[in-house]
Amino acid sequence: MKRKIRILMLAAAVMLALAASGCQKKAEREQKPFVSEKELKAFIGETTKKDEVSDFPKLDYASDQRVMFHDSQGFYVFDMKEKKVTAALDLVKMKLFSEDGETETKIIVSGDGNVVRLLRTKGEDTVKDYFYDVKEQILSDQKQAFDDVYEGDIQKTGEKKFAGHPKEEVIRELMEQGQNDSNAMIQNDRTVDFLGYPSGVYMKEDQMFKNVSLIQYDVKAKKKSVTPLFDGFVKTDQETDASKLVFEGSRFMKFSENGVLYFDVDAMQKTGGTKGTFGDLVIGNVFQSKSGKLTVSFEDISKADLSLKPVLSLNNIDEKGEPQMMELKEGRNTYTFSGLKKELFYYIDYYATKDAPDEKSMKKTDQQNKKLRVSISS
Repeated sequence: MKRKIRILMLAAAVMLALAASGCQKKAEREQKPFVSEKELKAFIGETTKKDEVSDFPKLDYASDQRVMFHDSQGFYVFDMKEKKVTAALDLVKMKLFSEDGETETKIIVSGDGNVVRLLRTKGEDTVKDYFYDVKEQILSDQKQAFDDVYEGDIQKTGEKKFAGHPKEEVIRELMEQGQNDSNAMIQNDRTVDFLGYPSGVYMKEDQMFKNVSLIQYDVKAKKKSVTPLFDGFVKTDQETDASKLVFEGSRFMKFSENGVLYFDVDAMQKTGGTKGTFGDLVIGNVFQSKSGKLTVSFEDISKADLSLKPVLSLNNIDEKGEPQMMELKEGRNTYTFSGLKKELFYYIDYYATKDAPDEKSMKKTDQQNKKLRVSISS
């Protein structure tokens, strides 16, 4: 009798597991695009509330009719005539991205921009595979044939010229216009698009994605236009006056005209956003100071591990002149770099000048020093 009960229980468990798996697959199949104003506002509001990843969003398609782009959370369709997002897909619920590093995500658009294939592969195996009909606004796992594939990335085109100019010259101009982290897509026979952020606007460093914008560069006219992509769905940052900033647990960053993301040190002092950890506030960030000085102050240098004789090295991103170097020393909390040019952008390198006995001890030292409390001033 007990054997029969165990068999029945096992059968029930298997059926429940199969049912759950079926429900999960059904739920994935029934993922629908967000198309109404209410749905889009809720989805965009949620995905832009706080930047969870550092990956820059990617442009997937550009034409005079529409632009399509994505990050790890969502895929978005922006109508060029209406100047707003008209559809979005929840890539998290579609399980299109994985953090295991063993799979690859691909988004492929048809030549006419009417069909999008979104898939995740592991080696030669397909893990997820969706097709999105842009015109009909239907998401399905039913395969659809492509007549041709959109290949508008200007870096990958085989042509040597674009809009009558050498392609290498155009690529250089795009970089000068701020096309740094984004890929660049050909919109028409004279315009190239890329993603970026508005220049001169103070943006919270942990809420920047809501300000992502479409940058259109007219190669023939040598002009660019900037269009906020989420305008109307979320409140984008507009403030250009540092005196009106209020620090609320987030520091403010700016983009320069040529796409440099930096901390305005003078503005930081007015917001109370000058304090943080050495690892978060100093290492890997870019600064600008109109006063000609940049000061890093440690709250308590005695908590640092100085056994490897670490130094701070001030460099400008244009690599003009020699770097200024200062060794971190016991009993000295404040380090001031002077002679900074107000039009240049600077970053601080931190490295040891003495060899560590092994990699483990080096990592331990770095981790300890990155946790030190510091402040920045000009």
